Amino acid sequence: MTEPEPEKRIDTAVLGWGAALILAGVVITLVNLDLVEVEGVASFWPLFVVGAGLFWLGAAPTMEKRRTGLWIALVGGWLLLNTLRVFGLFWHDSWPLMVILVGLFNFVWPAKGEKRSGHLVTASVGVWLLLSFTLGWLDWRTSWPLLLVFVGMSLVLGGLERALPVLWRGRS
Repeated sequence: MTEPEPEKRIDTAVLGWGAALILAGVVITLVNLDLVEVEGVASFWPLFVVGAGLFWLGAAPTMEKRRTGLWIALVGGWLLLNTLRVFGLFWHDSWPLMVILVGLFNFVWPAKGEKRSGHLVTASVGVWLLLSFTLGWLDWRTSWPLLLVFVGMSLVLGGLERALPVLWRGRS
């Protein structure tokens, strides 16, 4: 007896992503050829990335693919923040925000088989980088011991996070 073939489905997330890329490529090509003028709108190109990520998030059939869609949308938000220079941030000084975003995203929604706690370390290093380099609130030469504090706190919180289920099961 032969097994039935799995039902073939159209992956709408892939189709949507492809359509968004085609649209973006056509618009950018028309602008580069001076056939279309988009004065002032050009700063909003990261909205294509945000939209594609949100579409992927909504249309994805599995949680792992939804996670990918949310990640794409968050990266698009960071790109938009830089392009519009929100809070005066630009590429050279906003990168610690991306380090924080990576750490927090992976802590809140870890990939299959990943432990959450390691991502707190990434986020805490990002916070130190933001305070020291981007905002200039701390002098890195004297504030590096705070990095030890932030990483240590992350490790303690990660240990508590792993211990909480055991502690809760022990209560009756």
